[in-house]
Order: sequence, then structure tokens, then C-alpha cells
Amino acid sequence: MTITLPRFRVETEVEGRVALVSLFGELDVRVADYCEARLSAVEVRLRHVVVDLRGLTSIDRIGLHTLVRTHMRSRLGGWKLTLVRGPPSVDEAFTPRFIEELFDWIDGAEAVFPPPPPPAWQRRDLTSNDKEGAGE
Repeated sequence: MTITLPRFRVETEVEGRVALVSLFGELDVRVADYCEARLSAVEVRLRHVVVDLRGLTSIDRIGLHTLVRTHMRSRLGGWKLTLVRGPPSVDEAFTPRFIEELFDWIDGAEAVFPPPPPPAWQRRDLTSNDKEGAGE
């Protein structure tokens, strides 16, 4: 499900008890409440939420506070929050260092939320090609 606000978008994928929440655009005072509501809706039913910051172009202090509040809810609620590092302009918002150290960080969502396997028709094609080449 994708909902678009001016200069901001949230996309959510859920697999099992893990959610990948990808943020795009500017996370600022105009969209912070919307972003927090989207995160709250996901976190209540899952054990692990991965928030991907790679699509953000900027984040202001209100957007940062949204993520800090999400972190606090994760600690109180007993679920895990992981952030995927964003571009340098976004990563700079997580200074001073004690703010950055609040969060668990990864460089890519693939570590927690692996890409899906290729469709069955592609797997069959790969298998049949391998068998044909093996006999030559």
C-alpha cells in the first residue's frame, strides 16, 4: 500500500513477523505525524520493524524525534527496530553520537528482509539450461 503526501512517501512490506518500512522524500514537521501513524500501525503486530532511510532526501529534527519515539516504543513494547542507513545528508541528522547509538543500524535491508526468489518459471529455465550445458 502506498500513500503519497507532498514530497513524502511510505511503502510497507510485511513478511512473517518482520516489516520493511521504506521512507521516501523529506521527513519533516509537515509529515512527521503521518509517518508516526504509519509506523505505529505496523509495529503493534510485528516483532521486528526495519525502517529504510535510503529513500529520504532530508530529515529535520521533528522527523528525527519521530524515529526516537519509535525507538522508545520498541523498547517498551519488546519488539526490535532496525534502521537502514540513509544518504550522508540524512545520516548527519543522527548526531551527536549518542543519538546514533540509540539505534541498531544496517547498511541494506537485504540482511533482514532478503529479496524474493526468482519466479518458478525462471528457476525451471535455469535448471534446464544447466542440464543441457553439463552434457556437452
